[in-house]
Amino acid sequence: MDKLHQLLAQRGYRLTTARKEVFEILNTTETPITTASIGTLSKNIDRVSVYRTIKLFSDLEIIKLIPVGWKRQYELTSPFKSHHHHILCIKCRKLTDINSNDLEHFVTNLASTRQFTLIDHMFEIRGICQKCQQ
Repeated sequence: MDKLHQLLAQRGYRLTTARKEVFEILNTTETPITTASIGTLSKNIDRVSVYRTIKLFSDLEIIKLIPVGWKRQYELTSPFKSHHHHILCIKCRKLTDINSNDLEHFVTNLASTRQFTLIDHMFEIRGICQKCQQ
């Protein structure tokens, strides 16, 4: 929570109850989560505060958008959670993290060989999980 407090303070924002609660929900979920789910899980804040907090966190790059079909899901970015990618089952919509140093090395080299300054990247694999194949 100290990192969040510092980041907000550096940008001229306070750590309000709503921001703290939304952050805690995002920090305790294993996978990306929708704004509606955050609203359901929040006990002390209204839906408008959830949406405003999500917008602020997105603008400040505290969270990132993970598009899953028509739904928008969010998860914390670094320094709160390590950089990773996702694999999505198109049938059950299960989203699984991919942590791969080989993939990161490939992306870095790809940008470098094209004399491209890499700022950010997203990589997602879509397919059908083993459970849904049966």
